[in-house]
Amino acid sequence: MSDEKNWDDIPSLNLEMDSSPGEKVKSGDNRSCQRMDAESLKNLLEQKYLSLPIRISTRNLGVFDGIILDISKSGVRISIPKALMRGELVKVGFNLNNQTIYAKSVVKWGKKAGSGVGFEVGMEFREVSSGGIKFIETLSSAHLFRMKDGGLKF
Repeated sequence: MSDEKNWDDIPSLNLEMDSSPGEKVKSGDNRSCQRMDAESLKNLLEQKYLSLPIRISTRNLGVFDGIILDISKSGVRISIPKALMRGELVKVGFNLNNQTIYAKSVVKWGKKAGSGVGFEVGMEFREVSSGGIKFIETLSSAHLFRMKDGGLKF
């Protein structure tokens, strides 16, 4: 059974992309992408955030909220109250500034959070709402120029 058929079994996040195509993300490139932690990301945004919320929708657990820990153009690491299984298909949605980003994603790994409360989960984006990848790339590039030592690391 293909991934596309399974996405329809997951509840809607009531976002624009639920019924429209988005940008496909090249699978397997997550190790080559610049990751940006939540604190660095918050410093680049126009709005001030205490945390970066994300909404998750799954076939078995329904819709619930979590917090973004780090992000790249190919995926996101989040903190959530519920465990997800490796390989599980999910939909995620979050807002950065005035940009709503929605993605069909696959759970790559999960573990109990270090605090013992909740879980950390890594997800790979498979399809991202229009302009979402470019927006994340732009933030990531801006982050490189604002690194503590004042420049790029090679």
